[in-house]
Amino acid sequence: MVRRLEYPALKALVKSQAESWGPDAILIEDKASGQQLIQDLRLSTKLPLIGIMPEKDKITRAAGVSAMVEAGRLALPTNAPWLADFETEVLTFPNAPHDDQVDGMTQFLGWARDKSKQQIRIRSL
Repeated sequence: MVRRLEYPALKALVKSQAESWGPDAILIEDKASGQQLIQDLRLSTKLPLIGIMPEKDKITRAAGVSAMVEAGRLALPTNAPWLADFETEVLTFPNAPHDDQVDGMTQFLGWARDKSKQQIRIRSL
């Protein structure tokens, strides 16, 4: 089930999820409340935060990573409490009432694609 959280609850959730999962990177959209979240978490934690500045509109971003999904470069669990809501949102995008999960997915895939390109360039130097 997708939750829409007030800022204090969102900040607490990021911290608790980071503690549970120990991520190497936490991507946060560097706009609106995301800017404040990044600033607050940088001051109060040592979390591996990466601000993502979205480029273009959501539909264009989704189109830009659709080949990655079609090529099977996105793996989803076969069973997760959030999976049905996620699949519904993805399959009804851009006409779904909410698109936060699609937006997060496309921003992550774009970041991963760009990071992969950077690593390839570094290796070839």
